Amino acid sequence: MAVFRLDLSYPELKIEYDGAAFHDLPAQRRRDAKRRAWLRDRGWTVIIVRRDCFRGDALTSWLGQLQRALNNS
Repeated sequence: MAVFRLDLSYPELKIEYDGAAFHDLPAQRRRDAKRRAWLRDRGWTVIIVRRDCFRGDALTSWLGQLQRALNNS
């Protein structure tokens, strides 16, 4: 059984937000990719939000992803 720690999630909606902390090293990125694939295979929407995602087009992009995920749930 796979066990993953989620940064922030809405389990009832199957939405996970992947924050910026602890995602910089190659080993961490490989584990992130594995976790994201596992979640997506089970119907989750994974929205990656980093510290630079709170302005301009990046903000619009992830908020749009969230809106679409909420509308589809």
